[in-house]
Amino acid sequence: MQIAHPDKILFPKKIDVYRNCATVTYVFKNIYPTHFAGTSAGAIVGALYAAGHGWQEILDFFKTVQLFSIDKYARSKPGFVDTEKFHGSFAKYLPVDDFAALKTPLYITATRILDGTLKVFHQGELIRPVLASAAFPGVFAPEKIDEGYYSDVGILNNFPSDLIRMYCHQLIGVYVNPFEKVKIQDLRHSYTIMERAYKIRMAKDSLDKFKECHQVISPKDLTNYSTFSLKNMDAIFEVGYVCHQKGFAKLAYLTRKGGREGRIGSHERVCDESREE
Repeated sequence: MQIAHPDKILFPKKIDVYRNCATVTYVFKNIYPTHFAGTSAGAIVGALYAAGHGWQEILDFFKTVQLFSIDKYARSKPGFVDTEKFHGSFAKYLPVDDFAALKTPLYITATRILDGTLKVFHQGELIRPVLASAAFPGVFAPEKIDEGYYSDVGILNNFPSDLIRMYCHQLIGVYVNPFEKVKIQDLRHSYTIMERAYKIRMAKDSLDKFKECHQVISPKDLTNYSTFSLKNMDAIFEVGYVCHQKGFAKLAYLTRKGGREGRIGSHERVCDESREE
């Protein structure tokens, strides 16, 4: 297998669409996935790339879409932002609203809020499942699909490597909510406590799945940026750029080594400053 054509790249859950997608778009400069699985922003990036958009187009999309503009506010819905109002923005990039129109197979997860079950979307209507997967509970109103109401951002499957690992020879994970020990001084507000609790829950689900991947790209420096930060896009992109340069070199080594012997340990991450590359 050529290093530029691994059999799969996984884009797991990303809480902050702006921050996380700026990080992962550099991956597309050198790697050409054959399968995608993603939740939240990972579902968005996967859909855009699978539709044929390059990394620069994807980054431009997230720079131009206004997340908290007043026209997106929800009225008479359980959330601050009306998820449905982003449909038009996606339709410009996904003119054929169907999984079958994608150039690369894509699997998206979202959670049925009413009965608490997981739904995996991989065929039929495309845009609504993408919006549902990115609907942060309490911030974005649940997305209605048929008779169900969906939210996600990793409620039940934060790192969906299990959806496509059987199809892939090289499995790459991108995890851009690095979990690190914090100090009490970092938890000064109620919302920082809530965010910390959420990250603990997400980390528990995700870290155990790292062992399924040949490589996990997780830029540690992203802990310097808040979950819903709308600033410093270029700086965030640079973090992902540098991290992926290291990760790409490691992937080349693993590919030469070949087979499952090249698979990393369950907690080994590229760009972890505690390790020597």
